[in-house]
Amino acid sequence: MTTLQMRELTASDIENLEGIHRSNCQFPFPDFQNQLYCCNKVVVDDHGEIIGMGAVRLTSESILIMDKSRPTTMKARAVKMLVTRMKSEVQALGMDETHAFVDDKDSCLRRLLKQVFGFVECQARSVYLQF
Repeated sequence: MTTLQMRELTASDIENLEGIHRSNCQFPFPDFQNQLYCCNKVVVDDHGEIIGMGAVRLTSESILIMDKSRPTTMKARAVKMLVTRMKSEVQALGMDETHAFVDDKDSCLRRLLKQVFGFVECQARSVYLQF
């Protein structure tokens, strides 16, 4: 039975990981030099060959709670004010992105976030772990 070992990601792993990523993943290869990546681990077999790697990227989640009974233009102005301020405060923390989970039924908010602020649809379906 092959023994698996976990170790820290090293610069010499990057080329091999890029090859694995190219053949298996749809998303852009991460920049592990970015300080927002932490817990960068690699699992290798008995021969030191990479089986897989995992990392945690620190990010933020935007939460918008709007009174749907208010006029659409008023809600849009409120969203613009909130997102502008949240973006500025998150950037001040050194983060470079925020995720907004928008209910499928709220197409107006989704459209506003995309058209006004440049939010983009995620390519993959998100899952989360709460602990």
